[in-house]
Amino acid sequence: IGTLAAGSMPPEWLAAARSAFDAILHELWDGNTLFQSARNGTRKHLATLDGYASLIESAILLHALTAETGYLSQARALTDSSIRKFWNGEADAFDFTSRDARDIIVRSCFGTDDATPNGNAVMASNLLKLARLADDASYEDKANRIIGRFSAQALQQPLAYATMLNAAALRADTIEAV
Repeated sequence: IGTLAAGSMPPEWLAAARSAFDAILHELWDGNTLFQSARNGTRKHLATLDGYASLIESAILLHALTAETGYLSQARALTDSSIRKFWNGEADAFDFTSRDARDIIVRSCFGTDDATPNGNAVMASNLLKLARLADDASYEDKANRIIGRFSAQALQQPLAYATMLNAAALRADTIEAV
C-alpha cells in the first residue's frame, strides 16, 4: 500500500493504495483485532506485530497524501489495539505475537530487520509520527522506550538494525504537522 501511495504520480496508484487499505480493513480488521487471513467472510489467525505496523504505516502515509482524517483515526485505532495486545512493559518494546494468541510457547521481542523491516522499528517510527499528528505524548514515550531498548545493539550491528536507526534519526528530526 505504501509503495503504491508513495509513488502516486499516476492518480490510479493512489486510488489502488486506498482501495487495498479499505479492503484490508474490511476483510481483516474487526475494530479491535487485526487478522492475518480471511476466506469466505471468516477471519483466521491473529496478525503479528509486523502486520499491525505495516498497516499503521500505510494509514499514516495515506493521511499525509490525502489529508483525510479517517486515515489518522484508523492509524490511532490500530496503534491503540497494538499497544493493548503486544506491548511488553518489562522489555520496553512490543512482542512479535499478540497476548491474545494462546498457542505460543515463547513470546519473542526483537529489533533486528530480516527480509522485511522489523515491527518494533516500524512501530517506533509510527509512534513518533502519531505523537506529532495526534498531539499525544504517550506515543512518543513508547517510541523513545523502543529506541532506547535497542540502541546499544543497533550501534554494534547497524546493518541488522537499519530500520531502528531510521526511527532514531526520525526522532532527531523535527516533524511538523501541516
